[in-house]
Amino acid sequence: MTVTLGREGDELNLTVVDDGQGFDVTAVRSDGRGLGLVTMEERVNLVGGHLSIVSVPGQGTTVRVRGPVDPHPLIQA
Repeated sequence: MTVTLGREGDELNLTVVDDGQGFDVTAVRSDGRGLGLVTMEERVNLVGGHLSIVSVPGQGTTVRVRGPVDPHPLIQA
């Protein structure tokens, strides 16, 4: 497994890659087993980010998350 976290301008980029068994993303989302995928996507969307999951059975999975560095800046009083 490789985990990479970096910053490009005002965006954070997280990439997680593994060479595990992989899975069919479309099938998992459509048959109700993809609750974890849905939850990850919802959380990323809440901070104004973008989630990408690429997986191939037998070849592993890559998860990429892009999001703003500071989606909810503190309000100065």
